[in-house]
Amino acid sequence: MTKKVLILTFILIFTMACSKANLYSLKTDLSHEENVEKLINQLDWENKDSYKIEIKDKTITIIFDNNIDYFNANLKPYFVNGVYLLILTNAEDIIYENKRGSFFGVDKKIANVFLSAQCNKSLDDIKNSEEEFHKLEKFMKNLKVDS
Repeated sequence: MTKKVLILTFILIFTMACSKANLYSLKTDLSHEENVEKLINQLDWENKDSYKIEIKDKTITIIFDNNIDYFNANLKPYFVNGVYLLILTNAEDIIYENKRGSFFGVDKKIANVFLSAQCNKSLDDIKNSEEEFHKLEKFMKNLKVDS
């Protein structure tokens, strides 16, 4: 009985570990909206509210189906995910909205300033190197944001 429990536990852990997609492997072009949506679904969001995406020109707008006042919210996941989307797509702007309107955005200029100051890299450096992207993921996971 104990062996069966251990085997099932191992299988469960292995399955969960494998189910987390390698984000870099999901790199896509904005013309493939279904792939952009897959990428967004794999990102680590603090809230799990439903959303829809709009892609126009080089802008991804993610519209959450909620009425939350984000004034005092932790915006770290939105910044991190915005940077990831700029790296893994050909987008130039990421805008977050909800029923109240736009509440946050990340563009290439802001992302480049942040990456240059924190990692001595540019978006293009990381966009063109899976190894650099994985280093960035590790850095972002440990990033402390004071509010």
